[in-house]
Amino acid sequence: MSIDGGKGPACDGKLFLIEVTGLSHATTQDFLFYDLTDNAEQFALEKKKKTDKELADSTIYSWDWCDETENRNVWLKVEGEKGQLHLPLFEDVTHTKRQMKHQKYMVQAFLPLTLLPTFDKNIAGSRQKDKERTAPVRNGYIYIAYNGKFWREVEVTATDDGLPCFKDIYLFSYREGRDKPFLTQTRREPTGNPLKEIWYPSKDNGKTTDVQIAFSEVQWSGSRLNYLEANPDALKARMQKPDYEPMLLDELKEVRAREPELEMLLGEPKDFSQDLAGSWLSGEYEQIKSDIQAAMDDGATAVSQYRNDLVNKLDPHRYDFMLRMTARNELITEGPAESPQWDQITGVGDYLEDGKTRKLRGIIFDDPLFELRHFTYLVQSGMGEMSVLLNDAASQKYFKAAELVQRFIIPEKWGDTKNEYHQFMGNRSFDASPGGVFRRTTRLTERMLLFTRMNELQKKLSRVLNNKELAVWLKDITSMDDANAAAAYKIVGNAISALRMELSAVDTLGIGEKGYKRKNPYFSQLVSLLNNDRSHPLHEVLFPENGEVPVDEAYTAVSGENDGSGLCTVAGLARWGDENLLIQPEQLEVFEMGQLYAEGAGENGEGEFATVRRIAGMINGFLKDYYSAVTDIALTLSKTTTASVSLKSVYVPMLSTLKVTGPTAFGQLELAEVGEVKKNYVVIGVDGGGLKNGLTEADRRFLHNIDTNKSKSVRLFDAKGKLVVTSNRKAALKTMQGQASEGAEVLGKKGAFTLIVAPAEAGVVTLYSKPSTQRTLADYAKSKSIADAYEALNIPRLMVGIEILNLMANKQYFENLFELKDIGHSFANAMSAVLDFSIALAHSANMALGAESRFAQSIAKKPLFEISASKLLGKLFTKAGLELTLTKLMFASFWADVLTGAIAIYEAVQLAGNNDMDAAAALMTFGVGSTFAAFGGLAAEGSFLSVACPWAFAIAIVGGVLYIFLKDTPIETWLANGPFATDTPGDDYQYLADPDTAFERLLGVLIRFDISMYTLGKETNIAPEVQAEWQQAGVTHVLWARSNLSRLFNQQKEHTRLYVRQGIMEHKSRLQDTSSRTEFVRTHTLQNIDSFNDTPLKTLNSEDGVLYGYRHSKTIPPERKETRVMGIPGMKLELYHYEPGFVARAQFVINDTCFPLPPLDEAEPQDDPAGEPDFRDKGDQSWIHCQLPKIKEDQE
Repeated sequence: MSIDGGKGPACDGKLFLIEVTGLSHATTQDFLFYDLTDNAEQFALEKKKKTDKELADSTIYSWDWCDETENRNVWLKVEGEKGQLHLPLFEDVTHTKRQMKHQKYMVQAFLPLTLLPTFDKNIAGSRQKDKERTAPVRNGYIYIAYNGKFWREVEVTATDDGLPCFKDIYLFSYREGRDKPFLTQTRREPTGNPLKEIWYPSKDNGKTTDVQIAFSEVQWSGSRLNYLEANPDALKARMQKPDYEPMLLDELKEVRAREPELEMLLGEPKDFSQDLAGSWLSGEYEQIKSDIQAAMDDGATAVSQYRNDLVNKLDPHRYDFMLRMTARNELITEGPAESPQWDQITGVGDYLEDGKTRKLRGIIFDDPLFELRHFTYLVQSGMGEMSVLLNDAASQKYFKAAELVQRFIIPEKWGDTKNEYHQFMGNRSFDASPGGVFRRTTRLTERMLLFTRMNELQKKLSRVLNNKELAVWLKDITSMDDANAAAAYKIVGNAISALRMELSAVDTLGIGEKGYKRKNPYFSQLVSLLNNDRSHPLHEVLFPENGEVPVDEAYTAVSGENDGSGLCTVAGLARWGDENLLIQPEQLEVFEMGQLYAEGAGENGEGEFATVRRIAGMINGFLKDYYSAVTDIALTLSKTTTASVSLKSVYVPMLSTLKVTGPTAFGQLELAEVGEVKKNYVVIGVDGGGLKNGLTEADRRFLHNIDTNKSKSVRLFDAKGKLVVTSNRKAALKTMQGQASEGAEVLGKKGAFTLIVAPAEAGVVTLYSKPSTQRTLADYAKSKSIADAYEALNIPRLMVGIEILNLMANKQYFENLFELKDIGHSFANAMSAVLDFSIALAHSANMALGAESRFAQSIAKKPLFEISASKLLGKLFTKAGLELTLTKLMFASFWADVLTGAIAIYEAVQLAGNNDMDAAAALMTFGVGSTFAAFGGLAAEGSFLSVACPWAFAIAIVGGVLYIFLKDTPIETWLANGPFATDTPGDDYQYLADPDTAFERLLGVLIRFDISMYTLGKETNIAPEVQAEWQQAGVTHVLWARSNLSRLFNQQKEHTRLYVRQGIMEHKSRLQDTSSRTEFVRTHTLQNIDSFNDTPLKTLNSEDGVLYGYRHSKTIPPERKETRVMGIPGMKLELYHYEPGFVARAQFVINDTCFPLPPLDEAEPQDDPAGEPDFRDKGDQSWIHCQLPKIKEDQE
């Protein structure tokens, strides 16, 4: 900066010059002159003040010094509500020569500013770039230290019009005397008149002044001011030297006054800060809502948004979780939604307008507390967005079915168990693309983006939490005189909670997805913060030094004291702990204290423990996140064979803080080694590898109520619920033998774990007993296939066996014919089965009776008809290589093969229509091969067809085998024809378009229900005491109703319909003696079945199902034998044996849906599922059948 010196410095005469940056300064801040003793104000000199020059960006004031014979002291005057505030400015001054650039005495007029957090790398990293995100500081205080002493304290607020307002607090009046310490335990009130700028001396007689400035969101306590003045290094660490030439405000963008509660929830708070009209937020909200709606309407748009954000990071609202969460919630809420009140954000003037006009300067202050809160609340908002995303997914048409697919088909493993259903993910008829119905139903792209963004945020939060500057700023709060100091714990606790947060814990639809489960990358950071080695900068601020608080005996409260350091000490905690925590709402000064007050101190209670409850509620509020972190650490250590950190080292600091801040509630807590629990003490928690973090409610109740004249017993359990430790050390070690649990292994080492105990009469024992609850998913039932091996069978006999099975398999087609269902297709299948069976039987008879038998001559040798070779038909047959003479067997075989091939081709077309393309191709191959083989059977010897016939037969066999292996399983059929199919569903499965039906049918495919009956004792392995109780009640037989997924269902919405009836099983063995052999023919008949249902005598719920106890009361006939002489060649012997029998029918009803469901190719059940079972109909598909005794195959 240069000035116009006129004729030069000599023309000025004797002038004293002070340059103040900026223009048009009000007289609310002005200059006073005193003699060197500061006792006599120089009124005459003060009246000589003139505005010497107004330069481009500063003002020079002058005083005629011609009449002054002595040097003077200069003071700063600030007008106040109760009189002027006088602050020493320059000492021992005299007239000066005008300087060409800056005058020898300078005062900076500035506005305090800060840099808002940003994720935009283009506007961060340099002074020029930082101007894009500069904003005013929040409401708080500006502290100016001059020559190592606190010189000025200024309260920072904004007017109702959003303009700056600064008020001085007269620090001098709060000292014990000039240059004496500040008064403590005193609230300092602002008395200065409102100012538009703050002044401080920047040059003193040509030299840069020793000025340090700081911004704080809270008023520093008197103890804090005294500590910083007495410790120059601490003062230097907390405050900053202003730049020699602070930036001009007119270089900055227009900005609003700060609204931190809203800014903390915005990804780029600068955008809101620079919106004077107040319309940006509502406009961005509508744009976000429009983008969300576009993705909801079109899967391709959702995928495009995902790729743009992931690859190009183009989304300007990348971290606006709160806006997205609110917008999505509005879109999915039925009826009129409660929209955010964006309209309440009004237009304001530029906070910097006056400063820009008057060329004021701006000084930028760091604000690590706001930065920490910003990242913390963004992470928490991200968790909120995940919840809304899940609600959005749950509102989709096919959500229930999609959730089943996600849980049962997507995961490769269930824990350590291979998921057999995962193989169906490869089904090409299942559309698993990001833009398909399935992935859009589960909102996959949105959830994946959220995972990516949250990971980025948590990395940034982790770095901020490790920032040493943060620890220094937190000391402003921890050194406060009252319970507001506890807010520091809540601030850091919120950040710890945000670091601990795993989206996978909330994202119930992420099961099985890649990267869904991960090891918390911030484990070591949390350990460092909590560990009593004080390696983390925050530890000394939050926890007392190791050994200050006795953890192996009760704590006796000490007197509170504030040394101003902000470091955590026992005396420091005591000054605001216990009943001092119960401050009134009007005393709350820190944002987080409002949360604590709502959680604890605000509770009105009556009775013996009312005060204790409120104290404990406050302490729980600011320490619960730390205890949760300790729990995480414990769980991680329990899974680690070699741990580099002791759990005790991170637990002792927590327990120490707990005891000191709440001695009334927690002062009697102690740590004790196993076997060293004091008499009349109760174990209320455990700290050790792999062990539960406390006892169950029943354990506590038991321990509390036993004889207090004896030492309390202690029982500890490992993660699997097995007893690991008792009060007796020997018994504990004995219990450990043979156990492979990590908890037991760790336990064997000296000092590997510690008990948390308290006297039985301590209030905390009864006040804070948490029940341990666990619900784990057991191994899923595995289906087993049984294969029978056939050996030494002639091919025709094998074919007869196969065709018998074929007849049995086609039983449904015969039933359809009788019921006039699907007549054409059913008739063809039935006729084909009969023909195939008849032909196979004929071949078998030929082999058994010989080629010369009368039967063989009749059907296999004797021509049915002959075609003349001279006729046209004969010429065509000869040319085609076909036989001219056809036997009965040849003719029947031909039409049987043609019919079989035609049916196969027809069903292949149907399979293709139902999207089972692999099986369709295989069945088509079989059909074509069968048809070709049919003509090959008529081929003349030596013709092409006779040669090709074996190949056609081979092709048919290959096609048939492939069909068996490629035919879709029920799950594949559902995937290929359900709502998530790649292609349009087949005609038979159009009903799966209904969301409820699709869900129920998939559930019916995934879930397996079963019932079994057993003889009590003989076939069961029930606990002896239960078995004895049941036998005493008369129970003879047990029915077990179970499901592979029973634990997933709400038992209140699930019930079993049981129909159990008694009978008597007759086993009949008839000895039949023939000319070739003697053999028993056995039959088994359940007879004398009751016409009414039996009622269970006992019922027992288990993790795997429900046991019902029944009594068989029928009289069992004795064994008997009958012998009858029959005609030659032998006689007949019949043996009869009887035993108790039951027949049962069961249905499992879940949410009014009856299981088992009909096959997938049946849209509706054949019978009324809600009706009663027909005990005569074994084919009733709506009921599960069970019979006792079971008939084994070798008994048939």
